[in-house]
Amino acid sequence: MSNTVEGYNMEGEKVIMKVSDLYFRPSVYAVVIKDDKVFMIKFGDLGYYLIGGGIELGEDHIDALRREFLEETGFEIKVKDLIEINTRFFEMPFNLGSSHAIKFFYVCELVGNAKEQNFEEKEIQLNAKLEWIPLSEIDNLKITSADDNIKSIVKKAIK
Repeated sequence: MSNTVEGYNMEGEKVIMKVSDLYFRPSVYAVVIKDDKVFMIKFGDLGYYLIGGGIELGEDHIDALRREFLEETGFEIKVKDLIEINTRFFEMPFNLGSSHAIKFFYVCELVGNAKEQNFEEKEIQLNAKLEWIPLSEIDNLKITSADDNIKSIVKKAIK
């Protein structure tokens, strides 16, 4: 095993990271499609990503997905099918370190009406906002951290 790995920063630029500097970050994300649109979060000029986030110590990954989605959107979700699990290395914003992320992606559907949205401070600083993106535009989206597999994950959810 190498002492370094190649990953990306939030701007999508390749970076080399020392393995000894990485911290482990399991995370989980929702693909919600409704009326031929996918629900995504946009981080200002950095681009789009699926809604979700980190799994806290002692937390079940499905519970983490429900919690993250509710915090970021105000919506409760029903978690359905697992689409993909992958590994990514990336630099977190605001000098929060370099992450070795194991990411779980699920097809989900909205349940009920929206409650209060509650972005974290880092999401506010990144000018985060929620958008419904037409599926016909997915190939042209700028994805944060150059994580272009997000486009194929959305396409897998459609099938």
